[in-house]
Amino acid sequence: MTNVANWVEQDTNTTGIGPVTVSGTIAGSTTWVQAFGTGTTEVWYSIENGNNRETGIGSFNGTTGVLTRTTVMSTLVSGTYNDSVPSAINLVGASIVRGTFNAGAFNVMPRIFEQASDPGASAKIGDIWIDTT
Repeated sequence: MTNVANWVEQDTNTTGIGPVTVSGTIAGSTTWVQAFGTGTTEVWYSIENGNNRETGIGSFNGTTGVLTRTTVMSTLVSGTYNDSVPSAINLVGASIVRGTFNAGAFNVMPRIFEQASDPGASAKIGDIWIDTT
């Protein structure tokens, strides 16, 4: 199950397109470990790096503080939006990493509710499994 929590955001100085290590705190926000604990959890995330953005599903390891970007859902790079074949944005300098729903999550909800109305059904919608057994 992909998780989300309220007001989760932390800084990162990670560079490149790989896993992201969250660090520091942002006033008024919850840390990733406070929200998701020290285990490994699948999460909805967003990254803000200057004017570039990325949303997706990732795996957060609370012991190491590392978010692995497993499925990039959409990006906004140099003013160009991409939700058809997005790839991880290249992080440079400081970024903000948030635990949050994105449009991709909301767009599958009608199908989730449709599946849930069929008792005993099980289906995969994108990266989300629905099991109403």
